[in-house]
Amino acid sequence: MRRMMFLVLMLNVFFLSGESLSELPIDKWPRDKEIDDKVKQIVKRMDWWAKKTEGLDALGWNIFFCRLGEKLMKIGIKGLPYMLESVRDEHLDWETRVTIVSNIPYMEGIDTLHRVVISALGEILLDKRINESVRAGICSYCLEKLKDTSATPYLIQVMEDKSNPERVRWCAAHAFVFIPDERAVKPLLKNLDEDPSMEVKKISISALGAIGRKTGNKAMVPKLMGIVEDKGRNPLRYFAISALGAMKEDRLVPLLTQSIKNKDKRDFDVVIWALGNIGTPECKEVLLQLLKDEDESIRFNAANALIKTGDKGAISEVERSLERFSSGYREVIGKALKEAKKE
Repeated sequence: MRRMMFLVLMLNVFFLSGESLSELPIDKWPRDKEIDDKVKQIVKRMDWWAKKTEGLDALGWNIFFCRLGEKLMKIGIKGLPYMLESVRDEHLDWETRVTIVSNIPYMEGIDTLHRVVISALGEILLDKRINESVRAGICSYCLEKLKDTSATPYLIQVMEDKSNPERVRWCAAHAFVFIPDERAVKPLLKNLDEDPSMEVKKISISALGAIGRKTGNKAMVPKLMGIVEDKGRNPLRYFAISALGAMKEDRLVPLLTQSIKNKDKRDFDVVIWALGNIGTPECKEVLLQLLKDEDESIRFNAANALIKTGDKGAISEVERSLERFSSGYREVIGKALKEAKKE
């Protein structure tokens, strides 16, 4: 009897210790029938509701699912084995399974379990038999929220396999906007040449810009500069300017200033934003000139860009230009000026 009580006590300690659990794959964790039964009941209620309201904009749907999600979170990491089995279960509605996945990053104690959780979810992500929405949800609602580079090999594998659905490849690339792992740079650049989807190419550029901004990696700059220099109607140009602008890439400035001198109206809003974000004296000078443009929308974008530079002289010029704006634009700029002064 004492031996049995000791084993039960040790099992509870094991369950309460995130560090101990982090050493075992989730499918090897000790199981607690009471916990499994609680999770099972919550999942059953979720699935009943998801199937009942399928295709309907049912009143209270979000509230109902949020409340059930909160119950899963209260159970916490001890319920992960049954939760992940449910994510694999093709008999369950995809919304049920994505709801389960979306709650995992916010569970208490999950920070010590990233590696084993990502390993389990990565295997599900790579399984092409799993519903497309569930696989996309794993990328968008869990892996990118955990922001852990241990997810990188799984995400890269999904991107590189072009037989995966476009939506799943897009979500895998999008995750790197939040996971600044330099190992993803080459695969993302490869997407620009090899992925058949224009949408995947666009989000790959955004991810490259995020990685470059957060890590200082410049390997993507030549490719992105080439896209900006393209004289044609390249649909990727907007995204390349945005990415390089986010990285504060000085080499972009001459291309943007020349574009403005040539009165090239392509992607004008992001050109102005990039100049403001880079914020060199040359950029500010160009923006001050645009503040006098005949086109009110150009003046408006230039004013916002100048305000965001935080330069007091530039902000004063924007204040002096307020009377040249119509009431709607003036109100928006006035609010931006007040916020800038608070900072």
